[in-house]
Amino acid sequence: MASFDFNEFKKKAAETAGTIADKSAEVAKLVAMKAELLAKKAKLSADIAGERGSLRRKYQELGKLYYDKYKGGIDPDFAQSAAEIELSLEKIASKQAELEELKAEAEAEHIDIDEEPDIQVDMDAEDGEEDGAQGEEPDESEEAEDAEEGK
Repeated sequence: MASFDFNEFKKKAAETAGTIADKSAEVAKLVAMKAELLAKKAKLSADIAGERGSLRRKYQELGKLYYDKYKGGIDPDFAQSAAEIELSLEKIASKQAELEELKAEAEAEHIDIDEEPDIQVDMDAEDGEEDGAQGEEPDESEEAEDAEEGK
């Protein structure tokens, strides 16, 4: 029967542990490098998106400047676009006139439609439950109303 060499076992275990530690360090380094690269990629992508938005606004501004300057004598290549712009401007003016009429109508009824409504929603109450149903104490006015109803 072969004898068990504890020193040989100990040596192999140490070598294996060292290999595992080395591999773990390599994996950790790769993970850190990938995280850094992904962060740089995200930042560059965000920068590109921002520049594209800026470019789009500059194109729009240039187009508006061109249109405003030459709308009476626009190049025939741009006539269709100019006609569509005029139609959109007419629609906007019409809708703005309707909005002013609506505001006047509301004002005649003493209704302020420019003010945002103050709507409060109780996010803690479940469907069908009233305020205070989740272990909260009802306020004093609710207790008084309940007492009057129970008379």
